[in-house]
Amino acid sequence: MSSLASRYPQAGWAQEGGDPCLPVSWTWVQCSSEAAPRVLSITLLEKNITGSIPEELTKLSALVEL
Repeated sequence: MSSLASRYPQAGWAQEGGDPCLPVSWTWVQCSSEAAPRVLSITLLEKNITGSIPEELTKLSALVEL
């Protein structure tokens, strides 16, 4: 997740930093409520993202919505 955000250092949505799930999910990320939360959904609408989908996102095994 941080690799995606690092591609857009000037974007406000990319400034949340830290863990995308704890202590509170990033505004554009939805996480599971497990003891060890996992990323379930990433909302990229209106983020002005360009280029290919980062390969790192394929490692999010619980991701069900992009």
